[in-house]
Amino acid sequence: MVRQIISTGTTANDGTGDDLRSGGIKINSNFEELYTFMPGGLVQNITGEAVVSLDSSTLYLFNMDSTPAGSFTLSDGSSVGEIKRIINKSDSDVDVSITIGSSGLAYPKSSTGLTITNKIAFDLMWDGTEWHLDRDSDSRLTIT
Repeated sequence: MVRQIISTGTTANDGTGDDLRSGGIKINSNFEELYTFMPGGLVQNITGEAVVSLDSSTLYLFNMDSTPAGSFTLSDGSSVGEIKRIINKSDSDVDVSITIGSSGLAYPKSSTGLTITNKIAFDLMWDGTEWHLDRDSDSRLTIT
């Protein structure tokens, strides 16, 4: 969809711009399009050590302030091209371990999870059979 601009008229209150309803519809349409590019539009802030299953339609913010960090499991994706965004805002001495569902990571072939050390943000993309990591190497990520 092309961005929808709200017409404000030639001068204030001259009646030539969009009415309130039309303007609201354009605003909603613009935001709907933006949210389709976000991973699910939901955010879960994880601050504790409880074992959490990471469904594949949410942005996860890890923000833990002590060790040991918990273990988390990312389920398989539900549609091709689905993106999982993971942000670790935790202190540098907190490791976050994520097990990658039944499918694992695409590379290296036998990978079944990863450990995040230090602050980092990255994406995982579902290709229909396995998750792909958005980077080749990073010292803050250990692939298991």
